[in-house]
Amino acid sequence: MDQLPDEILLYIFEMLVQDARKPLQAICSVGEHRVAQYSLPTTKQATTSRPELNISAVCRRWRKLAIHDPLLWDHINFRNEHTPFIRSRAYLERSQEARIFAEVRVGNAPRGNEVEIDAYFNEAFTTLFPHVRQCRHLGLQAPSLARLRDCLEQIMERGAIDSWRLKSVEFGARQPATWGVIMEFLFYNDALGEYWRLRGQRVTVLTLRGVLLPWTWTEWYSNLTHLTLTFRNNIWSLAENNRMPAKLTFLHILSYSPELEELELTGFRFSDSAFSGTAFQAPLRFEKLVAMRFSGFSPEHLEWFLSEIEAPHLRSFFYRTERGSLADVRNFLLRYSGARSTLKALWVKALPGQGLDSTSTHLHSTLNFLPGLEELTLQHNHFHNSELSALTPWMQTGGPAVQCPRLKALRLIGASFNFEHLATMVKERRASSELPSPSPGQDDHRTMKLQILQISGMQASVPFVQASVKETIRDSVDTLLWDELQPFPSPSEHSVSTW
Repeated sequence: MDQLPDEILLYIFEMLVQDARKPLQAICSVGEHRVAQYSLPTTKQATTSRPELNISAVCRRWRKLAIHDPLLWDHINFRNEHTPFIRSRAYLERSQEARIFAEVRVGNAPRGNEVEIDAYFNEAFTTLFPHVRQCRHLGLQAPSLARLRDCLEQIMERGAIDSWRLKSVEFGARQPATWGVIMEFLFYNDALGEYWRLRGQRVTVLTLRGVLLPWTWTEWYSNLTHLTLTFRNNIWSLAENNRMPAKLTFLHILSYSPELEELELTGFRFSDSAFSGTAFQAPLRFEKLVAMRFSGFSPEHLEWFLSEIEAPHLRSFFYRTERGSLADVRNFLLRYSGARSTLKALWVKALPGQGLDSTSTHLHSTLNFLPGLEELTLQHNHFHNSELSALTPWMQTGGPAVQCPRLKALRLIGASFNFEHLATMVKERRASSELPSPSPGQDDHRTMKLQILQISGMQASVPFVQASVKETIRDSVDTLLWDELQPFPSPSEHSVSTW
């Protein structure tokens, strides 16, 4: 390394930093898209997600190179920092005139009461404010809607935003439901609204959490590649419901986003429930849409919505079930049946204590139609013996697993299952993967070995010694992530927060 030219060394540093800034994911990949995301312990995240700090502490030469390269310091998020934010101030200084990725989020604050969190946000925004013009991404999650609007007014008054640089925006107001309405329009037909309406024409990534943009602002949607709308799951008032778009209005908005690649809707619904039938002569077609996530979406509204869009190259689908069933999205998923299916990752999440019913066959039958699936995640679900058996190859006859023969990553989070059957499935898949290649003209019945198996947040109703099973499985999977068994949660722990 000492013999490498400075330019090559800096290139390596930048590649390391860029890779660490991606979501912490496992090594298993599906084409260009990684799968099998998993969380690291907090202590490991601190060192893994900020390699620039480690690089700059190796030797004098590395430190001199690193601290003068603005691309290593262009991500500022104030995470878990206390005032006066020494680390983030150093990042802002070292980023020089680079286009920065900056976030001020109450969710990144160290633990504290509401007064302390409010003071954290105010001080962090004050620190960032002189550098806002450099932002290519601006993320603001304020303690309240009023505080968020105040920040945006300060930016307007100073003319501090550069619409040519700004490509990604996240706005949010973190208000507990007990504080009153949290779904409110952020802008109106006033000076603040007019200013920001003209600043979104080049935005490609838009995230709104608990706040709304006027649905008439089609300029903000014309270049989008990523759209995330996250609201409270339970809409109590008629006023809140009326702030949501009508079905045709939302489809009209999406029609302005032909380049859309990722769509995430949480706690979403339409203001009109009576509309039925098709909105257009043909479903909206998104050629680049590869990932969709739905959570807390009214099942009836979601079923209609999915019938109105087409994503021929969809690779990843997340659905948090409200009724413990895949029935609401099964017809949509069946579009991706067959060996040439593009769908590679499926994540099914149920509310704690409301997993897929033991009598339900929706998961079992849906997996039958997805032979190309490479990642499967079940969260708070019952993974029954019949489903484990279906993932197990027929080694006696040299046949593949009934379901998901290409599966590379399996995650069971807060799920219940039979440990012995799981161990058998993992070992048999490895044995099947080691079978010799078939002769020319013969079908390949081999099943993929699991590259990643994650088991976390398990709920155990009876004692179980894990050591022997873990050791049995360890040699049959490339990466094994196994948490300790957890007791059943108390009813008070069943609440789910959208934040």
